[in-house]
Amino acid sequence: MARTILGADAFYDAGDVGCGGPALGDSVGILERLPAGQALEIRSRERAGRESLRALCRLRGYPIEAEDAGPDGDRILVRKA
Repeated sequence: MARTILGADAFYDAGDVGCGGPALGDSVGILERLPAGQALEIRSRERAGRESLRALCRLRGYPIEAEDAGPDGDRILVRKA
């Protein structure tokens, strides 16, 4: 089972579908439920939707604190402001 490697409070695996579409909605839903100051790590093996995630984070004021490319997929750490 996958887990956080960036020290996040929560983890979401977007799998092969990327960060767009339903995964984008799932990620936002998780972030909305987190207390302010906590972070979500999102793992994706597909680059699709990455810019949509970045744009949504900018609009909502959620800073992206880290991005890591690894053998099991890329990971993005987003902090809820």
